Amino acid sequence: MIVTFAGTAAGMTDEQIFSFRRLLKKLAPDWLRHSDQVGAEQQAHEVAVLAGVDVEVFPISNAGRHRGWCMGAKVIHPPKFPETRDREILRGAAAAIIAPRQANETLHSSDWRIVRAARKANITVYVIEPEGAVRREDCIV
Repeated sequence: MIVTFAGTAAGMTDEQIFSFRRLLKKLAPDWLRHSDQVGAEQQAHEVAVLAGVDVEVFPISNAGRHRGWCMGAKVIHPPKFPETRDREILRGAAAAIIAPRQANETLHSSDWRIVRAARKANITVYVIEPEGAVRREDCIV
């Protein structure tokens, strides 16, 4: 199973990290995909690697100083523009996990852009809210 992750550059709260670990264990994916951004994606990368989950990185071409340069990924793709990357990072994914800075959806956020793309692709979405609550949005097949 493939799971895609997106999160805030500010990093996950302790509660989000705890919930992410539990969710990762429950879903037991073979692969975790992320876009190698600083903050939450670095944290998720580390948790996944320590849990023995293979990691695939899809960097954004315009990341600049926001790139996380995570080590230990099994696959690192060449950087691409966000719209192209969004399609590729979700291709074949069974679920998308997001750990946003705020629980309410915002329009100009790469995290929530991934969620909107996952919804369009009928991929189950898990939102880990800042206080650690996990909200599941099932896909409609």
